[in-house]
Amino acid sequence: MVQTRRSNRDKIGQLREEIDVVKAKAEEWEKNIDRLASEKETARAQLVSAEVQLRGIKEKSLPQAKKMEELQSQLNSAIFDQKYLATELEAAKSEVKVVKINADEVVAVYKANAEVDQG
Repeated sequence: MVQTRRSNRDKIGQLREEIDVVKAKAEEWEKNIDRLASEKETARAQLVSAEVQLRGIKEKSLPQAKKMEELQSQLNSAIFDQKYLATELEAAKSEVKVVKINADEVVAVYKANAEVDQG
């Protein structure tokens, strides 16, 4: 009977040690759960902040994008106008050459007539 009591005490001691180990692990898990919950909340707050910043950037960039499109359109129009004017300039230069040749021929005829009249 004494041995049975001793055996029971030993078992009770072992069980208490096991309970202490389980309690220590449970406390460690609770701390980890609390830490992870805190990290989750921090991450969620950072995500919300990033989403707000992104919305703000999108709202600011939309008018800029529209302005860029407008400026690109104006630039394309100016390039088209420049090419058109360059073509017109070349045509005008050709016309001036033709007029100059004709004028030179008329002057040559007048000079020839003037020499004949003087001579």
